Amino acid sequence: KTNILIKEKKADGVNILFENFGDQNRNNFTEFISLINYKLKEANRSYQLTITLPVVDQYHNYDIQQIEPFVDRFIIDFSRKNNYGPIAPLKGSDYSLGTGLDRYLNRNIPPKKIIACLTYDGILWQYKSKRSEFKFYNTIVKNYLTKYTPSYDKNDGALINIIKNKKDTISQLW
Repeated sequence: KTNILIKEKKADGVNILFENFGDQNRNNFTEFISLINYKLKEANRSYQLTITLPVVDQYHNYDIQQIEPFVDRFIIDFSRKNNYGPIAPLKGSDYSLGTGLDRYLNRNIPPKKIIACLTYDGILWQYKSKRSEFKFYNTIVKNYLTKYTPSYDKNDGALINIIKNKKDTISQLW
Protein backbone atom coordinates (compact mmCIF):
# COMPACT_ATOMS: atom_id res chain seq x y z
CA LYS A 1 0.00 0.00 0.00
CA THR A 2 2.90 2.37 0.74
CA ASN A 3 4.18 1.94 -2.82
CA ILE A 4 0.79 2.99 -4.24
CA LEU A 5 0.67 6.07 -2.03
CA ILE A 6 4.25 7.05 -2.90
CA LYS A 7 3.45 6.75 -6.62
CA GLU A 8 0.14 8.59 -6.24
CA LYS A 9 1.80 11.52 -4.45
CA LYS A 10 4.79 11.47 -6.83
CA ALA A 11 7.07 11.20 -3.80
CA ASP A 12 10.52 9.64 -3.75
CA GLY A 13 10.44 7.92 -0.39
CA VAL A 14 9.38 7.92 3.24
CA ASN A 15 10.53 9.82 6.31
CA ILE A 16 10.12 8.15 9.71
CA LEU A 17 9.57 10.34 12.78
CA PHE A 18 8.88 8.38 15.96
CA GLU A 19 9.52 9.95 19.34
CA ASN A 20 10.12 8.68 22.85
CA PHE A 21 9.41 5.01 22.29
CA GLY A 22 12.13 3.99 24.74
CA ASP A 23 15.12 1.70 24.72
CA GLN A 24 12.89 -1.34 25.38
CA ASN A 25 11.64 -0.93 21.79
CA ARG A 26 15.03 -0.34 20.12
CA ASN A 27 15.14 -3.82 18.61
CA ASN A 28 11.55 -3.52 17.35
CA PHE A 29 12.39 -0.17 15.77
CA THR A 30 15.48 -1.65 14.11
CA GLU A 31 13.40 -4.51 12.70
CA PHE A 32 10.78 -2.05 11.48
CA ILE A 33 13.42 0.06 9.69
CA SER A 34 14.94 -3.05 8.12
CA LEU A 35 11.53 -4.21 6.91
CA ILE A 36 10.39 -0.86 5.55
CA ASN A 37 13.74 -0.42 3.77
CA TYR A 38 13.36 -3.86 2.19
CA LYS A 39 9.78 -3.12 1.07
CA LEU A 40 10.69 0.31 -0.32
CA LYS A 41 13.68 -0.96 -2.28
CA GLU A 42 11.68 -3.96 -3.49
CA ALA A 43 9.04 -1.59 -4.88
CA ASN A 44 11.57 0.83 -6.41
CA ARG A 45 15.35 0.88 -5.83
CA SER A 46 15.39 4.68 -6.06
CA TYR A 47 12.96 5.21 -3.15
CA GLN A 48 14.64 6.88 -0.16
CA LEU A 49 14.21 6.07 3.52
CA THR A 50 14.98 8.91 5.90
CA ILE A 51 14.69 9.07 9.68
CA THR A 52 14.27 12.23 11.71
CA LEU A 53 16.33 12.06 14.89
CA PRO A 54 16.32 14.35 17.93
CA VAL A 55 19.44 16.38 18.65
CA VAL A 56 19.73 14.49 21.95
CA ASP A 57 18.42 10.90 22.09
CA GLN A 58 17.69 11.06 25.81
CA TYR A 59 15.52 7.91 25.75
CA HIS A 60 18.10 5.81 23.85
CA ASN A 61 15.56 4.99 21.17
CA TYR A 62 17.88 4.56 18.21
CA ASP A 63 20.54 1.91 17.65
CA ILE A 64 22.36 3.97 15.05
CA GLN A 65 24.93 1.31 14.13
CA GLN A 66 22.18 -1.21 13.40
CA ILE A 67 19.86 1.05 11.40
CA GLU A 68 22.49 3.04 9.48
CA PRO A 69 22.83 0.51 6.60
CA PHE A 70 19.06 0.71 5.96
CA VAL A 71 18.74 4.51 6.01
CA ASP A 72 19.51 6.83 3.10
CA ARG A 73 19.54 10.05 5.16
CA PHE A 74 19.33 11.02 8.82
CA ILE A 75 17.60 14.32 9.51
CA ILE A 76 18.82 15.81 12.78
CA ASP A 77 15.95 17.97 14.06
CA PHE A 78 17.33 21.22 15.46
CA SER A 79 13.94 22.94 15.14
CA ARG A 80 12.60 22.02 18.59
CA LYS A 81 13.66 23.47 21.87
CA ASN A 82 12.63 22.59 25.39
CA ASN A 83 15.06 24.56 27.51
CA TYR A 84 15.97 28.23 27.84
CA GLY A 85 18.04 30.01 25.22
CA PRO A 86 18.38 29.98 21.45
CA ILE A 87 16.73 27.21 19.44
CA ALA A 88 19.92 26.02 17.74
CA PRO A 89 23.06 27.73 19.02
CA LEU A 90 26.27 27.12 17.12
CA LYS A 91 28.25 25.99 20.18
CA GLY A 92 28.10 25.66 23.91
CA SER A 93 25.31 23.21 24.73
CA ASP A 94 24.13 19.65 24.12
CA TYR A 95 21.56 21.13 21.70
CA SER A 96 24.06 23.18 19.68
CA LEU A 97 24.70 22.51 16.01
CA GLY A 98 28.31 21.57 16.62
CA THR A 99 27.64 19.16 19.47
CA GLY A 100 24.52 17.65 17.90
CA LEU A 101 26.17 16.95 14.56
CA ASP A 102 29.35 15.62 16.20
CA ARG A 103 27.24 13.28 18.35
CA TYR A 104 25.91 11.50 15.25
CA LEU A 105 29.10 11.74 13.22
CA ASN A 106 30.91 10.03 16.12
CA ARG A 107 28.49 7.13 15.72
CA ASN A 108 29.98 6.59 12.26
CA ILE A 109 27.13 7.99 10.20
CA PRO A 110 28.75 9.13 6.94
CA PRO A 111 28.54 12.95 6.69
CA LYS A 112 26.77 12.70 3.31
CA LYS A 113 23.88 10.95 5.09
CA ILE A 114 23.25 13.78 7.57
CA ILE A 115 20.84 16.66 7.04
CA ALA A 116 20.45 19.38 9.69
CA CYS A 117 16.81 20.49 10.02
CA LEU A 118 16.78 24.13 11.13
CA THR A 119 13.85 26.39 11.88
CA TYR A 120 13.20 29.82 10.44
CA ASP A 121 11.54 30.77 13.74
CA GLY A 122 12.65 32.50 16.87
CA ILE A 123 11.65 31.66 20.40
CA LEU A 124 10.23 34.11 22.93
CA TRP A 125 10.96 33.22 26.56
CA GLN A 126 8.71 34.77 29.22
CA TYR A 127 10.54 35.29 32.52
CA LYS A 128 7.62 35.32 34.96
CA SER A 129 5.65 32.41 33.51
CA LYS A 130 8.78 30.51 32.36
CA ARG A 131 6.90 29.73 29.15
CA SER A 132 8.12 29.86 25.60
CA GLU A 133 6.45 30.67 22.33
CA PHE A 134 7.77 30.21 18.80
CA LYS A 135 7.61 33.30 16.60
CA PHE A 136 7.74 33.24 12.80
CA TYR A 137 10.62 35.19 11.30
CA ASN A 138 8.31 37.65 9.48
CA THR A 139 6.52 38.33 12.81
CA ILE A 140 9.87 39.03 14.45
CA VAL A 141 10.83 41.47 11.70
CA LYS A 142 7.45 43.22 11.78
CA ASN A 143 6.75 43.34 15.52
CA TYR A 144 10.15 43.32 17.23
CA LEU A 145 12.95 44.57 14.98
CA THR A 146 11.11 47.86 14.47
CA LYS A 147 11.10 48.46 18.27
CA TYR A 148 14.21 46.69 19.60
CA THR A 149 17.84 46.31 18.60
CA PRO A 150 19.16 42.76 18.84
CA SER A 151 22.53 41.92 20.31
CA TYR A 152 24.63 39.28 18.59
CA ASP A 153 26.78 36.53 20.02
CA LYS A 154 29.04 34.40 17.81
CA ASN A 155 27.86 31.19 19.53
CA ASP A 156 24.23 31.88 20.36
CA GLY A 157 23.00 34.12 17.55
CA ALA A 158 20.72 37.13 17.98
CA LEU A 159 18.94 38.14 21.20
CA ILE A 160 16.38 40.82 21.93
CA ASN A 161 15.78 41.77 25.57
CA ILE A 162 12.24 43.07 25.91
CA ILE A 163 12.26 45.61 28.71
CA LYS A 164 9.37 47.00 30.76
CA ASN A 165 9.71 50.30 32.63
CA LYS A 166 13.18 50.83 31.12
CA LYS A 167 14.83 48.43 33.58
CA ASP A 168 13.00 45.10 34.03
CA THR A 169 13.60 42.44 31.39
CA ILE A 170 10.25 40.67 31.00
CA SER A 171 11.16 38.37 28.14
CA GLN A 172 13.88 37.48 25.66
CA LEU A 173 13.49 36.74 21.99
CA TRP A 174 16.20 34.51 20.54
